[in-house]
Amino acid sequence: MDKKIFTVLLFSLVTRVIYLFFDKNIWWDAAVYLAMGEHIATFGQLGFWEPIRPLLWPFLLSYAFLFELNPIILGHIFSTFFSLGVIYLTYFIAKKLFNEQTALLSSILLSFTWIFFLFNARLYTEIPAVFFGLCAYYFFLQEKHFETGLCIGLAFLTKFPMGILLVILGLFSIRKIKNTFYLLAGFILITVPYFMFNYLAYGSPIEILFFAQEFLKYAGIWIFQEPWWWYLFALIKENVLFFFAIPGTVFA
Repeated sequence: MDKKIFTVLLFSLVTRVIYLFFDKNIWWDAAVYLAMGEHIATFGQLGFWEPIRPLLWPFLLSYAFLFELNPIILGHIFSTFFSLGVIYLTYFIAKKLFNEQTALLSSILLSFTWIFFLFNARLYTEIPAVFFGLCAYYFFLQEKHFETGLCIGLAFLTKFPMGILLVILGLFSIRKIKNTFYLLAGFILITVPYFMFNYLAYGSPIEILFFAQEFLKYAGIWIFQEPWWWYLFALIKENVLFFFAIPGTVFA
């Protein structure tokens, strides 16, 4: 591994570990995932179940309850691993597409962008989902379409909206039927157990996905909605250097 990216990863790890000692809050969704992990580990005896949630993250957290470990600490270990993985994949992909200087700068900007740094301590699904999404893109660049499909499936099982990658990368593979076949085969292979579980538990492999979408309409999320322009300023507030992406995009 290159010394420069190793230094970035090491500094990212140290700062994240230090931050965990100061931010010990467990937010609502994280508590749900932990409870679902306990529910899985105890075969429904403890914890509780929310069927609208993707299952990969609770499944990983269930190992803490199976082996009588601290689930919060294990969750932070997993989350930090995925966070460092996202940073490294960002570096690796940017180096392949552009150059080492761009790759190094990209990894540093990502590592210390506040929302990305904060969510490392939240035990949410966003960082693991992005990790699997970047793995999918990495394999796509390597023209390994079966592995791409597998990783898209893992991203989908971590956070459902990540399934859009199947459509996006599928469109870029559609010129060759063989590539599309392998992409779909990988995705189906990894997601079949989930859809089979849905069928056995709820009587339909996909109805719960539509229920989840409908549920969100009445979950009070609308109180957080803002006009479209609000997000432009919010993005810059996360990292003021994002402002330079505007002229960079215009003059690239």
